[in-house]
Amino acid sequence: MLKKLSLVLLILLSCSTLPSCKLLSDFTDSEPKAENKAVKTTETPVNTESSAVRELKTKCELGNDEACFDLGVKYYSGEGTQRDYSKSLEIFKKLCAAGEGTSCHNIAHMYENREGVERDNIIASDYYNKACNLGYAKSCSRLFTIDHDANNKHFTSKGRKYLEKGCNLNDAISCTMFGFSFTEETKKPEYKKALPYFEKGCNLNYGVGCFAIAVI
Repeated sequence: MLKKLSLVLLILLSCSTLPSCKLLSDFTDSEPKAENKAVKTTETPVNTESSAVRELKTKCELGNDEACFDLGVKYYSGEGTQRDYSKSLEIFKKLCAAGEGTSCHNIAHMYENREGVERDNIIASDYYNKACNLGYAKSCSRLFTIDHDANNKHFTSKGRKYLEKGCNLNDAISCTMFGFSFTEETKKPEYKKALPYFEKGCNLNYGVGCFAIAVI
């Protein structure tokens, strides 16, 4: 049983490093986006701006935060306007400072992936932490991954806290990974403690959690 669960965990963690991995397509957050709104990456020709972008700019200037966020996404993706990471980052920073968690997450992503800024994992982690504390669950998951990678793929107490918080925010992968923390690197795997977290991950439509239940 333990070997089978370890194999599932190995696949899960290996998968997290691949942008194309379907299991973790939401977990890796390959691009800044709203909760369920993927960003297109087709750039608009220089000096061309769509009517939709012009409307968003007008609303943003009038203090509409949702319009500002959408405008930041447009600048990031180059959809309807010329791609401009600096403008996107400026918008996200203002929204993050006002307590908008998804914007904080997007800033972290840009620093982690050297998009418009020099790569800085310390700054990225700070913004992921702020987003996590503001209730953006995927940032909690990302903090765990950074901690896990920095500690030779070991579950640390800090990493487990990130997972627990993400799970409390109903992030399926956080729940499933928190379950694995009870079965890995322990002298005696605690399957009874792991099971509720696998079940929650499964109930949140994450297949790995369901598979872990079947293995147990």
